[in-house]
Amino acid sequence: MKKEPEQTLSDIRQLMERSTRFRSINGFSFVAAGICGLLGMAWIHILIMQTKTMRPYPQLNSQNLVNHIVIASVCTLLAAIICGFFFTWFKMRKRNLSLWEAVVRKVTINFIIPLITGGILIIGMIFYYEYQFISTSCLLFYGLSLVNASHYTLKEIRYLGICEILIGIICLLTGYDLFSLIIGFGVLNILSGLTIWYKYR
Repeated sequence: MKKEPEQTLSDIRQLMERSTRFRSINGFSFVAAGICGLLGMAWIHILIMQTKTMRPYPQLNSQNLVNHIVIASVCTLLAAIICGFFFTWFKMRKRNLSLWEAVVRKVTINFIIPLITGGILIIGMIFYYEYQFISTSCLLFYGLSLVNASHYTLKEIRYLGICEILIGIICLLTGYDLFSLIIGFGVLNILSGLTIWYKYR
């Protein structure tokens, strides 16, 4: 009988955490997104090398090359989103949780607002042929999306977002676009995913 009040307090605490923080993120969602990112960057690297240039990241002065890179980027993003959704949905299903709980909606809304804003900006850059800041914008707005969503989920998401922002700033200052994208969308996602999986398995 003495344990009943403690058990009740524990249940209340878990219920409050569940209603305010989304803790069912599957680490493999980020691992899969990172792998998709690496494959996408490899695809883009091949496209760039086909221009027969020796520069590490050439000027995108060929509209045909730009079109192919945009297609590769969109395919990579869609693959990452689908994989991330699948692994998170799978984990929530095992825990008998609804995909549309209030806290899930909060995470989703706070994540997509900066992401959509960045997407509109990038579309404008492509439309006006201002390609030099696209990689930086991708990293910065992805990082901002993660930091914004981290208010309602794991603290590791905030750390990942901060790292993405730092990589975006480094990309802006150095001009190593492709290398920065590989680190940001590939390596950091995979390392963060493995950390989340190991810590919350």
